[in-house]
Amino acid sequence: MFSGAAIFEWKSVDALCDMHRAQLLNYLMLCEVRAGKLVNLRPETIEQEFVNVALTRAQRQSFGLDSDNYSPSSSSDHAWMQGMIAALRDWGTGLDQGLYLALSDFLYGGLDQSHSIATVTSGNKDYGQQNIRTNLTGDVIMISTLNQHLEEFQRHCQLFLNHLDRNRLHWLNIGLHKVTFETLHKAA
Repeated sequence: MFSGAAIFEWKSVDALCDMHRAQLLNYLMLCEVRAGKLVNLRPETIEQEFVNVALTRAQRQSFGLDSDNYSPSSSSDHAWMQGMIAALRDWGTGLDQGLYLALSDFLYGGLDQSHSIATVTSGNKDYGQQNIRTNLTGDVIMISTLNQHLEEFQRHCQLFLNHLDRNRLHWLNIGLHKVTFETLHKAA
């Protein structure tokens, strides 16, 4: 039926969902396996689906890098960029965004060091607080995994930054074929 080229992911959940599919895809890509089977044993009739990886590890490790618009705030930001690039050269692109976020948190010293509360403002009025990812100097860290609509996302990042009590946002986009580091500055 299956050779050693397949991984079986057994889940006892109510329905096959995107989270489990993404988790299986991560396992397949990191283990360099092209296909797997997701099985839900909980319902009266067993649900199953095949999950295939479209790109090889070598294809996911072959990406362009753009850091022309990135300006680190400190040596720790430079080390963060180098750590993220090293992991991407090893793991490849195309993995679930949560893995890259967890790596970023780790590189900045864990959740206690990489998360902060920012005040949301408009004009001179405070509207509340927002939990954000930060570097060690308090700049916002944003990580996305987009392959299209980058200009629109950048515009939203800029608007977000303009309404925070922070002055800089370091944005890392991990697209399938291009990885971009960019620093945005609060509008004057």
